[in-house]
Amino acid sequence: MKLSSVDSQDSISFDVGISGYWDDDQYVKEIRVSASLTSLPVSGSIRFLGYLQSGSGDEVVEFLSQIEALLEKREGKAELSLKGLEEETVEERSLKLSFFPLDSLGHLAVEAQLTGSTRYSDKKQLEFGSRVAFEIEPTSVEAVFRDIKSAYGDAGKFA
Repeated sequence: MKLSSVDSQDSISFDVGISGYWDDDQYVKEIRVSASLTSLPVSGSIRFLGYLQSGSGDEVVEFLSQIEALLEKREGKAELSLKGLEEETVEERSLKLSFFPLDSLGHLAVEAQLTGSTRYSDKKQLEFGSRVAFEIEPTSVEAVFRDIKSAYGDAGKFA
């Protein structure tokens, strides 16, 4: 999924893969995230594997519900915060994605924040982060809703 600013100067690209499986008697929902952002002078990218909360009201379900309310009322905020580990280095990574109204006319914006840490030594980790926010077309939010709902698929049906 790619979100571009209304002036096409800034962008956020992200992909999520969500799957579910039984581990003994517990149903586990796994999410693979790849995200990058580009905005002068900021850019960044991350990849990680995380796990969603157990139960039917996980982070993705809540986010989809918030998007529906935002699109209907043009007020409030839809926010998704995901955390996990980079698979090769096992270092922490996170993505925070927010949609919100800019004004009472219904203009919408997106904010994305990528954060993590890199192990420097056995005792020291270096933190990093990138953040970008910009105005987007409401149809972009609708597309994100459809894409994430489709990616979620049957992963939550046993929760």
